[in-house]
Amino acid sequence: MNEELNPNLRIEFPEESPLRTRHTPQFFPTIVALVLAGLGLAAQGLSIGFDDDVPGMAPRGFLFAAARQTSPGTWEVQGAGGRRHLAHVADASAGGLSIAVLAAPAPANVRVTSRIRLVDGGRAGGLVWRYRDGSNYYAVGINLERHEAALHRIMGGNRIQLDHSSDLEVDPEAWHALGVVHQGDQIRVHLDGIAILHATDRGFDSGRAGVWSGGAASTWFDDLKIDEFPEPAR
Repeated sequence: MNEELNPNLRIEFPEESPLRTRHTPQFFPTIVALVLAGLGLAAQGLSIGFDDDVPGMAPRGFLFAAARQTSPGTWEVQGAGGRRHLAHVADASAGGLSIAVLAAPAPANVRVTSRIRLVDGGRAGGLVWRYRDGSNYYAVGINLERHEAALHRIMGGNRIQLDHSSDLEVDPEAWHALGVVHQGDQIRVHLDGIAILHATDRGFDSGRAGVWSGGAASTWFDDLKIDEFPEPAR
């Protein structure tokens, strides 16, 4: 696994943050590395685009893993000019999940959003969070072939379905905005701004966050955002 941090990650600091400085660009990669390695994502909002990454290469700052298949497959940056995205390349022989998560831990109460386009192959993909390893994490995904959305907790490699929708109707040729909020034991999922799934679960309380693709699917991601969500009221 490549644990090198990406100096090109776009980090959005709140106005009052002491880390929102006026350093010249050459110092910014050092600030990013310190924030990600030493502080995690903490209360800072993280917005990840791929426009400055090298096409044909895996983006730095990510870890790659597989679930129910032997290899995480090929993840690479695709596109040209100022409009690039993260792509998983379909492998027809793969029958599981390919996972890409940020190396830095995400907040426990977290909001994860990304634009996603299910291009070809198995046409399934989504988000992961509170990710600990390839056998322990939360995941939500959409599957265009089955017209469904599903929310799962994977524990010890066993998949527990928390919520499910079997009447999903979306444009198969378009980008879609997929998001999840996990606040305490409450999980809420939105697709293109519409609430589609909800669950109450007390599984994992921390971990990394990122995206997943079906191993046999060509899936594109862009504008991945990871934010801390306020603690639930007691």
